[in-house]
Amino acid sequence: MVTLGTGSVDIINRSLFTLKLIALVIILVLLMPKVSLDYLLELPVH
Repeated sequence: MVTLGTGSVDIINRSLFTLKLIALVIILVLLMPKVSLDYLLELPVH
């Protein structure tokens, strides 16, 4: 790992961040059918 330059580390960080964003979008898409708007609209608004 010490021999890796900053360019290589930057590319690795970009790929990991992109994978994290893709995982977040997939999780949100999978959870959207479970969300009930009725429950969200019943929350008290101050």
